[in-house]
Amino acid sequence: MPRTPVDIKPAKPPKSIARWVAGVVGVCSGAATIYGLFSNKRIIIPAFIGMIFAMVLLLVVQRAIRAVSAKDAKFYDLVVKIVIGFVVLYFIVLTAALFPFLLKWLTADSEQIQHSSATPSATQSSAEPSLARVTEACQSPAEQCTVFLFDYLNAQLAEDEFQGFQIIQVDRLNKGIRAHLASADLLKGIDFRVARCSATKIKETSVADRTIKAMKAPAIMWGVIQKLPDNKLVSTTFITWIDDQVRQIGGTRNELGVDLTQVLEIKGSVLAMASFIVGNVHMKAGKPEFARKAFLHAKELAVQVDEGDRLDFLTALNHRLQQLDAQNPVASLQPIGGGNP
Repeated sequence: MPRTPVDIKPAKPPKSIARWVAGVVGVCSGAATIYGLFSNKRIIIPAFIGMIFAMVLLLVVQRAIRAVSAKDAKFYDLVVKIVIGFVVLYFIVLTAALFPFLLKWLTADSEQIQHSSATPSATQSSAEPSLARVTEACQSPAEQCTVFLFDYLNAQLAEDEFQGFQIIQVDRLNKGIRAHLASADLLKGIDFRVARCSATKIKETSVADRTIKAMKAPAIMWGVIQKLPDNKLVSTTFITWIDDQVRQIGGTRNELGVDLTQVLEIKGSVLAMASFIVGNVHMKAGKPEFARKAFLHAKELAVQVDEGDRLDFLTALNHRLQQLDAQNPVASLQPIGGGNP
């Protein structure tokens, strides 16, 4: 019988393994490239190179699959193994380079909590330079009683629209509060003003607390301005005011509509706060009768203060009235305008 030559089995490259390696490297490198675009530009180049290697590996594997002769198959088997080894090594290096960023991202919250609890003074000291700039940029003349309105947080309005809102907002607050205090005959020579402070934006109550202490202002206002899907603007205003201690009045929501120039009535907690501030000024100036009138007016307006802050506001008011009674018990029995009881 004629002997048939034994067919030499061509060496086949590891197709499935190579495809998996190329796929994993390609996906991971693509994800790293996207991360680099938004967070760290230094990662973009090596991640992009990893994507190129993954695509080259896929092309080589595809060509190896199509190889017919044993000679070609053996050549592509060697090439695929080399490329797999290089890609795996590159992937390990890229993973090692990205690991610190991943670890930092995973442990950012816990590190921040530990740092703040271990060294509470570090946060305050790092904020001092910015507070110094704020107090320098936003100063109240000695003859004025000034409440500062800080620029609102804003992520939706264009710059021109936002600046227009800020100008209109401070103007309507200044004129509206002054008109109300004057109509209630509470000013009595006090030059009450609402002024804009653009030196910084306040994002949370802790920052507001430190800011008002540094500025030594009677109150500051801050908040958020948002645009609704129908293009109407809605502002949420917070008040941080200082009495014997720093106090907060929660966010007051105002729908401004589309037309910013529309005149809106000033009402709510801001008027109660302003009456209380004027009462404090009269009290420090030695005018208890004017102070009492302002405090009583603020007490009438307390129903407009948010329910969550109303008790705190009334506690401060009653404390001031008790101080006035202790200074002059008879005055509490007499009409504010004078005369006999």
